[in-house]
Parts: sequence; structure tokens; C-alpha cells
Amino acid sequence: MFHRFGAVLTAFLIFATAQAGAKNFSSSDVENFIKVAQQLEGIDERYPDADLGLNIDGPEGFAEFLDEDGSFAVFSKGLAKMPAGPARQEVSSTIKSNGFASMDSFASIADDIMMAYVAIEMEGQDMSAMNQMTPAMLASMPPAVQEQMKTIKLLMSAVQKVPAEDVATLKPLKGKLDKAMQ
Repeated sequence: MFHRFGAVLTAFLIFATAQAGAKNFSSSDVENFIKVAQQLEGIDERYPDADLGLNIDGPEGFAEFLDEDGSFAVFSKGLAKMPAGPARQEVSSTIKSNGFASMDSFASIADDIMMAYVAIEMEGQDMSAMNQMTPAMLASMPPAVQEQMKTIKLLMSAVQKVPAEDVATLKPLKGKLDKAMQ
């Protein structure tokens, strides 16, 4: 009885560990993401009246583009908000012509790439102060600052959970991504 339970528990832990460290994207995905970014450069100028769904104004706007676990959902939420029209058609066409099956699959991978990017940028930084922030400390801050700190704390928690495989996949291509994002 205990032997069977132990085997099931071990299998579950192996599965959970594999999932926690599972790679979310490949080098090819990163290269294709960079191509999409380069090809869509200036889209806001080509379609000045279009709502491209990716407006992040201040910490409040930033919080809108995080999932409940603090992970980036900039592309997932932004592209989902993008209304039908010529701008959306161009974005969709560019995404598909660069190896992604759909805007949704691109958005998911793009969000994961950006999480790995932030994880690389944060490497070596001491995040213990953020981890040690108690609810009492947070309550002593002005309400606007409280909201900002909650968002930042949630994001930092998500950054610490980025799979090492994603960071390793992105590191050799980070220079290219930096250039594409300028």
C-alpha cells in the first residue's frame, strides 16, 4: 500500500518538477519574435487612429497587463483588445508569416520571452527586501504607492519562477532582442 502511494507521489513530484522547469519557447521562437518586432516597427505611425491594445501608461496601466500570478500578459491581453481592422490584419499577417500559428500562440510565447528577458535583467539583483515586505509595511504607505508595490511584488515573484530553460534559451539572443526593442 505505502509502496504504491510512494510511487504515485514520486511520479507526481517528477511531473510537477518537469512542468515547473519546462521550456516555454525555442531559439527559433525568439528569432521569429524579433522578426515580428522589426517588421511591425512603426505600426502606430502607419495606423495613428487605431487602438493597438498595447498602451501602458504608468504603474496602473502596467498592472493591467499582468496575469493574476504576476506574469506578463502584455501581448496576450493587448492583442486580444486590438479591434478588427487594417492594423490587426497587418499584425496577424506578420505574425503568421513568421512561423506562428496564430496571434494567440504568438502572444503566449511573446509574454514568456519578455518574462525571461526581465529575469535576465534582474539576475544578480537582491530581491530580498521585496520578499520581506510585510502587509503592515505595505499598509503604512499611501494608497497609490501600495498598489504600485503590490504590482511590483507580484511581478518579482513571477520573475523568480521563470524556467531556467527559458533564460538559457534567451541569453544568447538577448543582444538581438535588445536591438529590436530600441
